[in-house]
Amino acid sequence: MNQLPKDIQDLLYCLRYDGEGSLEVQPDWDAVVAASKRHLVTPLLHLGLEASQDVPAEVRKVLREIYLVNLRENVRHLHLAGVYLGKLQEAGIPVVVLKGGHLAEGVYSDVGARVFSDADLMVKPVNVHPASSCLFNAGAFDQSSGLMIDLHWYLEDRLELDMNRIWSRVKPVTIGGTTALTLSPEDLLIHLCLHLGFHHDFKFCGLRTLCDIREIISGQGDGFDWSYLIDAVEKADVSRVVYLPLHLAARLLKVPVPKDVLTALRRGENIEAPEKWALFQMFQTDDVKTPAGLSPNFWQLWTADSFWEKITLFRKVLVPDRNFLIQKYPASHGRFKSLYYYLVRFRYNAGRYLWALARIAFRSPVMRQVKEKEITSIRMKAWLVKGGDDRRSDNC
Repeated sequence: MNQLPKDIQDLLYCLRYDGEGSLEVQPDWDAVVAASKRHLVTPLLHLGLEASQDVPAEVRKVLREIYLVNLRENVRHLHLAGVYLGKLQEAGIPVVVLKGGHLAEGVYSDVGARVFSDADLMVKPVNVHPASSCLFNAGAFDQSSGLMIDLHWYLEDRLELDMNRIWSRVKPVTIGGTTALTLSPEDLLIHLCLHLGFHHDFKFCGLRTLCDIREIISGQGDGFDWSYLIDAVEKADVSRVVYLPLHLAARLLKVPVPKDVLTALRRGENIEAPEKWALFQMFQTDDVKTPAGLSPNFWQLWTADSFWEKITLFRKVLVPDRNFLIQKYPASHGRFKSLYYYLVRFRYNAGRYLWALARIAFRSPVMRQVKEKEITSIRMKAWLVKGGDDRRSDNC
C-alpha cells in the first residue's frame, strides 16, 4: 500500500481498527477526517474510533457531529422511502430496494453508519411505466421531496445477467417501516462489485463500497454462499470485475474473502495493471477532469471498429430508448409527452456533444487528455468484462 497517499493509508488503518488496544499510528487527524469526507465514510470512522482514547477529544467531537447529521438524514430518507414503497405496494408492484437504502437499514448494524442520498428501486421491465407513474403521482420525483428516487429495471444494463435467477432469490426486507424486497446477499455483493468496477470505473466512492463489501461478508459469516457467487459470475462472464473489488477489500480492509474464492475468480491472470488503475481511480488526485454528463457511448466512438458502429453509438447518445427516457424524465408518460421530452433531450445534448467534438477536432489540449483518459478506462473495462466495450448502453 506504499503507493497510496499518506492520508489514505492512515484512513485505511483507522477503518481497520477493531477497538482493541492502542492505535499504532498517530496520523494527521485533519487529513484523515478530510479524506473520510471525500470518500463518504466519516460516520463509519466515528463508530470505529469513538471509544478510543488515542483519538484527540476534539477529533472525536467532529466525527460525532458528522455522524449525528448523517443519522438524522438517514432516518428522514428511510421514512420517505417507506412512504414511496407503500404506494408501490398498494399498486401491487413488486420492488427491490438496491444499495444505499437497504445497506443503511438492513446490512449495517447502525442506521447512521452508511451515507446515502438517494433510493435506487428496481422493478421488472413490464412494471417500469406503472411504477414510474405511481411514484410521480406520489411526488417522489419532486426535487424538494428530500430524497432522490432512481428507478431501475436492471442491475447493469450493459452486462448479460440472469435477471430471472436474481428475481427468484430476492428476500423480504423492511425499509422505513414498509415491507419490500432486497437482493440476496450474494447478488447484492455481485451488484456492488459491478457497480464500482464497471459502472463507475472505480472513480466514485470506491472506499465506501469496499466497506459495504466488508459489512455484507461479516454479517453473513459462514452462511454466505460463495459457490453460488462463483457460478453466477462465471455464467455472466464477469469474474474479473467481481474479483478486483473483492481483492481490494481483502487487501486494504482485511475483509475475510476466502482465498480459494479469490483464486477461482482470478484464474491465474495477471492483475497488476488493472489493480494499479483501480487504485489510481479510487485514491489519486486526478488533474484531468472529464466534462460532466458526457455518456460512455460518446467516448466509445473512438474505440468503435466501424463507421456504422459509431453512428449507432451517437444515436444512443442523442435518442435513448423509451424506458431510459422515463427513468430520466418521470413526467414523460404518454405518446405526446414522450415526443416532447425526446426533443428536449435532443436539444440539450446536441449542443454539448457537438461542442465536445469541436474541441477535440481543434485539438484542445484538455479535451485530448480527457479523451485519452476515457479511452484507457474503456479498454480497461473491456478487459475486466470480456467484450465489455461491445455491450452498449443507452445510459447517457
